[in-house]
Amino acid sequence: MQGDDVVVKFQVALSPELIENLRGFSKKVFRPAAKRVVSRSVEAKMLLRARSNATFIIGGRMGALIGKHMEVFPIPSRKGVAFGVRVSPTGNAIFQVTSKAGRQNYIPFAIEYGHVIGEHGSELAGKSKGARALAATGLRFVAPIPFMRPAFDQAKTPTAEYISSQLEEEINRIAMRAFRKNKRENAAAAAGT
Repeated sequence: MQGDDVVVKFQVALSPELIENLRGFSKKVFRPAAKRVVSRSVEAKMLLRARSNATFIIGGRMGALIGKHMEVFPIPSRKGVAFGVRVSPTGNAIFQVTSKAGRQNYIPFAIEYGHVIGEHGSELAGKSKGARALAATGLRFVAPIPFMRPAFDQAKTPTAEYISSQLEEEINRIAMRAFRKNKRENAAAAAGT
């Protein structure tokens, strides 16, 4: 897993008329169109929400930096078209930190899921069993600040609706293009006869 790769899967229901329109198209025609639509939709809805959450929930310079380095990326899929949102691999040098003990930490992941830091264990004495165990080692647990998961939860339904509406428009566009091409070919064949 590279940083905060979070994948949300959902299925888009198409109307019977659209399914009928699709019957005449090959995968070579429809698949690139579906990829374009899903990619644009994920970018327009989910990426926007994830960036907004990073900026406002985390806040400060780190939130702005994480939001700036988020991107939509394709996920290999045999059954359909899949895209996800992640903190860009080009930003890894910025977000990769090595602790004094030599352990590698990825900042967005640590913020999303919580992490252990420093020598402030005395604050945790008398708390839960896990906190007391950390206190004995001189460490402290920093609570998670989830920003990716809530973004996907909030954007899942609007994205699915947006994909289905955009897919409907794209299918109609492809159908009209095929209809016009067929009409031109028929006119050329009639003129040649």
